[in-house]
Amino acid sequence: MVWVAWVSKFIDTQLLETVGLEKTFVIWGAIALVMIVFGATLMKDAPKQEVKTSNGVVEKDYTLAESMRKPQYWMLAVMFLTACMSGLYVIGVAKDIAQSLAHLDVVSAANAVTVISIANLSGRLVLGILSDKIARIRVITIGQVISLVGMAALLFAPLNAVTFFAAIACVAFNFGGTITVFPSLVSEFFGLNNLAKNYGVIYLGFGIGSILWFDYRLTVWRLLCDLLCDFRPADSVIGAFYDNSSARAESIA
Repeated sequence: MVWVAWVSKFIDTQLLETVGLEKTFVIWGAIALVMIVFGATLMKDAPKQEVKTSNGVVEKDYTLAESMRKPQYWMLAVMFLTACMSGLYVIGVAKDIAQSLAHLDVVSAANAVTVISIANLSGRLVLGILSDKIARIRVITIGQVISLVGMAALLFAPLNAVTFFAAIACVAFNFGGTITVFPSLVSEFFGLNNLAKNYGVIYLGFGIGSILWFDYRLTVWRLLCDLLCDFRPADSVIGAFYDNSSARAESIA
């Protein structure tokens, strides 16, 4: 992923100089179409998972309708939305922030693409591995705190090359890690068999986050509010649902 982002920067520059913006989009769109269609032909539906039993209690697979009636579902959706808001915002305007607030030249500002790619990949690897060792909800907490540090630095810290790149790296780290861990987190809450539907609605936050509250000041406050849903005592709403297996299970009548 890192080398692709690094190489594509030079490819994009060459295409823009030779064929222009409109045809560059057409070329990349055609490449994406071919890759998506080819990949789709190789995909098959996963076998349906058997219902697991723990201590005589059958773990329930929630349907989309059942999941959406749970407040925990919408808390998870807000957490995902917040990660996407901060990540997509920084990715979209990193170069502008570098030039206007950190006072970097055009060449140095363009390096933000590489920094974001490296941090994004690192977040996927580190938080993904960490999610196999500790509770995934705690991994999301760690990522949100790191992102909050980055967004707060953009807002309050005097920006230079070092602080700017460190700040956007924090945000991109959480962005990549959250997208990696969240499908497994949703499956732990609501089961595997309806994961595509349950996670699919939550994943709408990726698109909504790109246009909602497009200001990093509001994103900082959104992250603080989000941590109230995430970093909380075990007897809170999500904690009770997550930590108590009986809250996620039903006996077969």
